[in-house]
Amino acid sequence: MIDTGQYYYVKSTLIPYSHSKHISYIDSILITHPHFDHYGGLVELIKSDIKIGKVYFNIPTKEKIDSEPGAGRWRYILDILHVAKEYHIPIIPIKARDKYIIDRNRYFEVLYQYDGEYTPVGKTDINGMSAVIMLLDGKNRFLFTGDLSKKIGDYIAKKSNNLKADILKFPHHGAVSYVPKLGEQSFSSKIFFQKVNPKVIIVPALKTIWCSKLGKRARELVKDNNYTTYINGFNGNISVVSYGKSYKIIPDKTSKLICPKK
Repeated sequence: MIDTGQYYYVKSTLIPYSHSKHISYIDSILITHPHFDHYGGLVELIKSDIKIGKVYFNIPTKEKIDSEPGAGRWRYILDILHVAKEYHIPIIPIKARDKYIIDRNRYFEVLYQYDGEYTPVGKTDINGMSAVIMLLDGKNRFLFTGDLSKKIGDYIAKKSNNLKADILKFPHHGAVSYVPKLGEQSFSSKIFFQKVNPKVIIVPALKTIWCSKLGKRARELVKDNNYTTYINGFNGNISVVSYGKSYKIIPDKTSKLICPKK
């Protein structure tokens, strides 16, 4: 599992959904970066009846958590450490080039991960700490980006040749935000998407976010590049079934991505 969402989504949606799919054990949970909407449900999930094997998470400093409102509170991080210890669940750091093996044909690889302090582009916000992860299944490639920020995203796009993917999990929920203190924008420019060159984009976002001013840049990007796009706010749960040489996308509902006129 990559990220958990906030605690109330874990309780109201993730745990019931897992039960409906008869999931009683999660081998690994990987938290891409320490923003509360990505790790906030971890304690709730550990305490549920779903057994957890291990957690991959780069524990931030108290100063990093305190520096951004979206990071939550330091006591939430302490709760994770306490509950993980109580349930005998190891918390393992995430490093670039780590591989998480499923079998000989399928594995996750951490392509990039920076600490937000010492990076090739200088100090970044917490979004700049996002682990960029590729899932490889035979010929299929699926790219997970956390909340990859513009500075880091543009840097790796210019330096790398390993971003090409069939399906891209859109960074930062398709929303543009700005951190004046760091001059940090929330997702990359066109160069990143050109490097990935996805056939399909999946956006974990509410309809209200996608249709708002925050989603304008993402809407224009999708339109200009004619990407096949699925959004939770329109399509509900989105399942991707990989067959190694092909894949199938199964949304709960089909819907045209049409925002209401104001």
